[in-house]
Amino acid sequence: MIKKGDILLIRNWIVPLSWIISWFTYSKWTHVAWIYDNKYLLESRSSGIIKTPIKKYLNKRIYKVKLLRLKGIKKEKIKQAIKFAIELKYKRNYFKFLWTLILIAFDYARRRPIMSCSGMIANCLSQVGFYFKKYKNPLLITPADIDNSKRPKNVNYELRKYIKERLKK
Repeated sequence: MIKKGDILLIRNWIVPLSWIISWFTYSKWTHVAWIYDNKYLLESRSSGIIKTPIKKYLNKRIYKVKLLRLKGIKKEKIKQAIKFAIELKYKRNYFKFLWTLILIAFDYARRRPIMSCSGMIANCLSQVGFYFKKYKNPLLITPADIDNSKRPKNVNYELRKYIKERLKK
């Protein structure tokens, strides 16, 4: 079954902004969300960190998803990192979002104007000593870095079981 702290890599097939994100980040994944519990996940949005129903991303016609489980981190550390995420307060606008994408595309290694969804998760996990790439600033982590890291384990079979159980209800 899916667990608190699992990471959901997401690709939207329809929205053109997703194509732009994919192109700028050199990744097939355009969004990253964090499993909060059996029904909700945490996402970084323009209004800050929000809880969203997991079922939003289960429509195969619109989204492609991949579930990853963090290896080598204790449950209490995951809970601490998620608590950091929930406490984050920030706002962002589309100009800053586009400027951040340009900086990512050119791998400009300085603090970006906004925190990306993958940067938010990596930054919160770094607060408890977990790193996707040891020598890369967590705020600069992209969905491709998370996907290519050896730290998380692909557990898509868990997601398929979760979907089947949800369809029965």
